[in-house]
Amino acid sequence: MPKLFLQGQRDTVVPDEMGQRLYRLASEPKQLVLLPQAGHNNISFIDTSTYHHSLKRFISENCS
Repeated sequence: MPKLFLQGQRDTVVPDEMGQRLYRLASEPKQLVLLPQAGHNNISFIDTSTYHHSLKRFISENCS
């Protein structure tokens, strides 16, 4: 199953280190997108362009 990890690097619920560890442990196929200014619940607001682009790319590459 394809997995997309969107990790806010200022996340205090799932800290950046833990999110990246989960990504490393996940099986392929997988994608990781790091958002340096985002926290846990504000990813889509902090970097709207990257968020939407990442979702669209993931869907187009994995859901055809």
